Amino acid sequence: MNFTSLRSFLNQPYALFESKSNRLILSLCIFCFVWFILFSFGIFELSYFTVLQRFYITAVYSLCELLTLLLNSFLAYKHVIKKATYSTTAIWSLWLIFCIGVSNFLVTTIVFGFEDFSFFVFAKNQIYTIILGLIIIPFTLLIHYNFILKQKILQFETIHGKGAESTSKTEETEQVLLKSEYNNDSFEIDINRILFIKSADNYIDVCYTINDKVSHKLIRNTLTAIERMSIHHDLVRCHRSYIVNKRKVLAMEGNSYGYSLSLDGFNHKIPLSRKLKKEFLDS
Repeated sequence: MNFTSLRSFLNQPYALFESKSNRLILSLCIFCFVWFILFSFGIFELSYFTVLQRFYITAVYSLCELLTLLLNSFLAYKHVIKKATYSTTAIWSLWLIFCIGVSNFLVTTIVFGFEDFSFFVFAKNQIYTIILGLIIIPFTLLIHYNFILKQKILQFETIHGKGAESTSKTEETEQVLLKSEYNNDSFEIDINRILFIKSADNYIDVCYTINDKVSHKLIRNTLTAIERMSIHHDLVRCHRSYIVNKRKVLAMEGNSYGYSLSLDGFNHKIPLSRKLKKEFLDS
């Protein structure tokens, strides 16, 4: 792999930390994993303490690490990372390891006073943290990669009709293409399967049916951008957070205080704003 191809690979999108739910789940999993390793195996000189003392000490270390992860994930991330790629994900992972190392150093020297406040102790805590990081990060990436792979397989089956619900012979399929913000990801699907598209933070959530079951596909983009693409005339904005497939609308309910739409194959109602009602009905 030459430098150009390596740079191209590192600039590819990778959304490990993009979703708020992903960041929360990762923080909690790392917290539980670190506590389990420290408490169960008594590594890093913790084996000299009693079980109760070890429980207390490892709990303090782990809780401080969790606080560090949450502060970085929900306060700093959105201001630092502007585009989620393999390279920025790697840099952010290294930053988290460094911050956790700082947290461990402060707990060791200030909270418990186990060692002196010195550069040597700081470096030792960073090394310990890197050792744990080398265990956690590959394991996390493997789980996330398998999750993405399953999504890709499901998308492939959806596109090529494997296991898809049977359609009427008289009903022609109409493929629509939903593209991501940077045109590096796309989702092609029959318009007859789409129920609605919902805003989800920095993503859109495409809700569609497969095998008579409701499924979802996240794409990094905004509803406004999707609307401007004029992908299909039956995909109409009905709310600031929703674009609905008019082919799936069974009924409209409500009054001047609020309206909602009932969709074929979906048990929950979709809101219809009063501001967009006329435009929706005229489309």
